[in-house]
Amino acid sequence: MKLNKFQVSTILYFKSGNSKKIDWVEERLVKKIDKETEEVTQPLTLEEADLFFQSRFKEWIDKGETIVRKNAKKETSVIPFSSVEYATVSVTLLGEDSLIAEGERDQKYYEDLPLPPHPPSPPNEKWTRIEDHPAYKK
Repeated sequence: MKLNKFQVSTILYFKSGNSKKIDWVEERLVKKIDKETEEVTQPLTLEEADLFFQSRFKEWIDKGETIVRKNAKKETSVIPFSSVEYATVSVTLLGEDSLIAEGERDQKYYEDLPLPPHPPSPPNEKWTRIEDHPAYKK
């Protein structure tokens, strides 16, 4: 059974007036279906994962829980829901190669851009006094 990977993106608005965006990946989301003879485990769909996280966020805010998640930048995020006024959450389905850290995405964008023109080389003259420099003004 191949499990779906989901990226959970949230913007948390704290009671202090601050806000913070956190992204993390969930890989092991499954549902259990009871059939007459056996119990079958299936991966969640995007709609089911979205509904699951909408309800989990409401529960975390209502109970004032603190959760810890490894974010997309591979850092640990501690989220104190007791300090959260409200939150937005979105869930997206990730493919095998679509998981790119935020810094890597920015780097790939800049690699594709043409190089800017280089400034002219400084003249070979060396000034010993600032007053001798052509840009010096009294």
